[in-house]
Amino acid sequence: MAFKNSLQHAVRGLTRAARTEPNVRWQLLATFLAVALGLIVRLSRGEWLVITLVTGLVLAMELVNTALEKTLDIIKPRFDEQIGRVKDIMAGAVLIVSLVALVSGILVFWPHLFQV
Repeated sequence: MAFKNSLQHAVRGLTRAARTEPNVRWQLLATFLAVALGLIVRLSRGEWLVITLVTGLVLAMELVNTALEKTLDIIKPRFDEQIGRVKDIMAGAVLIVSLVALVSGILVFWPHLFQV
């Protein structure tokens, strides 16, 4: 029963983030497009592994970033320079993972799309 409750909370959190956070929606759209394109070009098992890992990492990092931002906004509702730095650092982490996912996607999909 505890697992079922945990799963329900997790699904509710993901759903809430998808409804309220534009960046989460963009990441979900990018994931959907990557999966759709992967099905079209018939990725290999190894290529699916790369796409699954990088899209999962980006989505997870975006959710962690969102949760941290919401928590910091509760702790310090008014602008605070130190909290601003923490938010910027977290956004930088999301950017790095997103860029790694972009490069990984290019490396995986390029040969399928351009017959290299």
